[in-house]
Amino acid sequence: MKNSFERKILFGLSVFLFIFTLLPIIAPIAAYLNLNFIADPIYWIYQWFCHQRPWRSYHLFDYQLAMDARMMLMFGSMAIASLLIYIKNLKPLKPFTAVIFAVIFIIPLGMDGVIQAIAEMTSYGGSGLPFYESTNLMRSITGTLFGIGVAFAMFPYLNSFNQFISPIIYIKPIIWTFVFSILFMCFIVFSWNISSKVYKPSHLLFDAKARFPGYNYEVTTSAGHSTIERVFNVDDKKLYLERARHFEKKEYIE
Repeated sequence: MKNSFERKILFGLSVFLFIFTLLPIIAPIAAYLNLNFIADPIYWIYQWFCHQRPWRSYHLFDYQLAMDARMMLMFGSMAIASLLIYIKNLKPLKPFTAVIFAVIFIIPLGMDGVIQAIAEMTSYGGSGLPFYESTNLMRSITGTLFGIGVAFAMFPYLNSFNQFISPIIYIKPIIWTFVFSILFMCFIVFSWNISSKVYKPSHLLFDAKARFPGYNYEVTTSAGHSTIERVFNVDDKKLYLERARHFEKKEYIE
């Protein structure tokens, strides 16, 4: 039923996801306006969900968003998908099909994240560059696919527990979710481009540059460019400093 308790939960979940995605955007705007009493709590809260590495994040007014590019699009796509699922009252896939569906959409993020993690680990102990660093564009796309997979596999169960539909019905909502998510990404990057002077994206509507701290990006601690300093891993900073010295990148040494 349209007014069922479960659908109210779905609507509430959609509202929560939109707010959860909006707050990381409010943080840099508040920081720019010197409203640190708003920015600081947001940055502090989101540090528990995200590593907040600035070279993997979008920026506004030269302040990074409170979540990195991958998580911004992950939760953004979930928010968009949840709203479409609520409006269209989409019924769920059969449980086994839903699991397969989710796994297929999660694989790209898993591959990108695992390869990036292996590249990081193999670069430790030396000052060389990792053999791979994902870009914000790739993080956004894989985050979007992950969000779509999770949302369409799980959220429709809040519309029904005993009526299942074919995956074919999901094609149009998935396409719309992906399109709106990419437009959301482009809007963020465009806003970043016109609002920032120091930290800029590689292109007007997307950021496809691989950034390596100590090589082509300044040496920062976790959550650089926010209004409060948080150091989680001093060893990381030492590595980046060694890398900057090795490649004689004095401009990236603090």
